[in-house]
Amino acid sequence: MRGEHLRSNANQHKVKNLKSKNDDLNITLAMQKTKEYLEKRFSLKNGGGVFLIS
Repeated sequence: MRGEHLRSNANQHKVKNLKSKNDDLNITLAMQKTKEYLEKRFSLKNGGGVFLIS
């Protein structure tokens, strides 16, 4: 079968998987830092907040 050889060679995806996992970690850390910044920036105890104008 055509796909059998590809499935048997697990090492061919190793580099891609390692880079992908590292990218996912970097994205997660960036999102956490952004969330912390926004919570601090717009917290009610700091006089910040979001005001809706109708």
